[in-house]
Amino acid sequence: MPPLSVSRSILIQAPIDRVYASVRSLRDWPKWSPWLLIDPDCQQLHLEDGHGFAWEGPVAGEGRVEIVHEERARLLRLKLTFLKPWKGEAEAVFEFRDLGSAQGFDVTWTMTAPTSFGGIRGAAQSAAQLGSDCERGLAMLKGFIETGSVPSKLSFPGRVFFAGGHYVGIRGPIPIADARAVTIPATFAKLEAWIGEQGVSVLGPRVLVCHRWDLVKGTGDLTVARPVGDGTVKSRHLPSKFGTFDIPSGSAEIVRHTGPYALLGNAWSAAMARVNGSKYRSDPAIDPFEVFENDPATLPSEGLITALYVPLK
Repeated sequence: MPPLSVSRSILIQAPIDRVYASVRSLRDWPKWSPWLLIDPDCQQLHLEDGHGFAWEGPVAGEGRVEIVHEERARLLRLKLTFLKPWKGEAEAVFEFRDLGSAQGFDVTWTMTAPTSFGGIRGAAQSAAQLGSDCERGLAMLKGFIETGSVPSKLSFPGRVFFAGGHYVGIRGPIPIADARAVTIPATFAKLEAWIGEQGVSVLGPRVLVCHRWDLVKGTGDLTVARPVGDGTVKSRHLPSKFGTFDIPSGSAEIVRHTGPYALLGNAWSAAMARVNGSKYRSDPAIDPFEVFENDPATLPSEGLITALYVPLK
């Protein structure tokens, strides 16, 4: 089977020397790489000539990056060798294109890798996951170059106990492309309006239950919800697609993300990598869920805090 190839692009408003240097400087990669960001304990050993580095970490695994070809301000080609937790090779190519008239520079990141990249089975799923990683990486690179910082930070409380509770929510398929910016906020607004009309008291912050993400089809089976007292909505008529449900108490792996909701994929990658690489197993009977710990209506996107819970057996 031929290798998969995925390309993603982004517009960056900065001088080309700075754009190129930020990608070429491999010491800066931990600040924006979607794979190194998830492992703060990952160690890098850089070559003195700046043409490569090796990495090793409990979550990111082990491997090395080598620059194999470069054309200053035009192209950078790298070889990635993965040693742990799986073995394989991939190629990363960054192309830089001046859009002219002070419009900025288009940066295209192309990854060519085996269909089993990252241990994912199936070419379509591998390509979808790799494309998602590249999109987040470019978004963080853009933030790093244009503002000097990456608008995505992770913290790792680890395995904790959660109390569970009773919820009212709206479930349905949601297009991933506009989920964070349009559909999820609109669905929460619909839920909040009904809660206000009915005079229902909520007991905690907003919750998004993630029954399934289908990156290939570009949809998510999701429930937006708020915790309420047990029995407080039973006597009320629930509109179509509304429902009540319980999340049982138990233990979970938590990753907390600070930054725009569009970059929450970093928390998902970090959480699943930790669960898959540990002695713990996720509980298939309880779907993962996000808890929005502050209000997006009152804060800039960089200050939004979201805790991702992956229930464990």
